Amino acid sequence: MKSTTRIVAALAAIALLAGCQSSTESTASEGTTQLAEAGALPVTVDHAYGSTTIETEPQRIVTIGWNSQDSVLALGKTPVAMESFSGAGLENGILPWDEELLGDVEPTLLDSTSGVPFEQILALEPDVIIAVVSGITEDDYARLSQCFRGTGLEDERVLTS
Repeated sequence: MKSTTRIVAALAAIALLAGCQSSTESTASEGTTQLAEAGALPVTVDHAYGSTTIETEPQRIVTIGWNSQDSVLALGKTPVAMESFSGAGLENGILPWDEELLGDVEPTLLDSTSGVPFEQILALEPDVIIAVVSGITEDDYARLSQCFRGTGLEDERVLTS
């Protein structure tokens, strides 16, 4: 059941971002790309610890976990922060296929091997946190959600599995 929940949450997060991509309008004067089609937002995504409503197109996306950044990058969005990876042949903490999609952009690299880096994430002022296959607990989710209270951001912007 838990892996079904993970798959549903992952697909919901990907569907959310894919829905935002279907009408791409370049705003070269600002150097950004608008991906949300009219009427696509707000959207509510159900996940393992409840649901998250996204009111506007996320601009500051933080990803934690083993593959969250891949989906975000594949949909043309660049996370402001993502998981740092280690292993043979990795010199900068970024997976080779992600390097190509990032181009010259250098997101903040997060290390969640000893737990969620709450303070680092909060300092980045994310619009949304995508934490598919992250291993975050319900307590971690509650703490991340609590971090947004009093900051002027929505109360719950964490998508997880």
